[in-house]
Amino acid sequence: MVVMLGFALETNHAKAADMMVVTPGPTESWNVYPFTQAGEFRYQQVYAASLFGDIGPVRINAIRFSSDISGTYAAGINLRLNQTQVAVGALDTNLDANINGSLTTVLQNPNFSLSVIGGDLTYRLIFDVSAASFIYNPSSGENLLMDMIVTDGGNSGMAFARGGDTGKTSRAFNGSADRLGLRTIIEFTTVPEPSQVLMGFAAIVLLIAVKK
Repeated sequence: MVVMLGFALETNHAKAADMMVVTPGPTESWNVYPFTQAGEFRYQQVYAASLFGDIGPVRINAIRFSSDISGTYAAGINLRLNQTQVAVGALDTNLDANINGSLTTVLQNPNFSLSVIGGDLTYRLIFDVSAASFIYNPSSGENLLMDMIVTDGGNSGMAFARGGDTGKTSRAFNGSADRLGLRTIIEFTTVPEPSQVLMGFAAIVLLIAVKK
């Protein structure tokens, strides 16, 4: 579901998006992986291109999750994104096999820390990735792959909202894969197609020529 944001979101990250997608619900359970694990934990979740509707390229600004309790979440975070041909529900347990081309690191912080408000649909664990300017084009039909490595996140005691089999997202981790996934908000802004930019430039040139 694509939602237009006509107001500033009450969040702790610096840059609000003008649109967002929300993975379908309801919340079926609360999971401790990948965020509340000792040591290093790698996790992938794929999001269907159809979540974004009939739009062209978008710039991903933030990815958000809901915790069950309030408190400070702290861990090492290495978050990468990829545009993949792998279908929802078809992620391989060999995580590297799910990557088309190379991953783009959008957030790498060995000392990530954020005060989080808990509760279903709060989505207050927020990863601001706007500085990376990652462009994803859902109109290509390829899906969005999130690949995350979390280090030493086991001290928060938090669990995170997980949805059921909706056909819109699925996950793979720790030698297993299923058709479930963490409930997620993905914030983004639309990016003009190159052809639209050229048409706009041509219109300006034509306007100048007419005025002469």
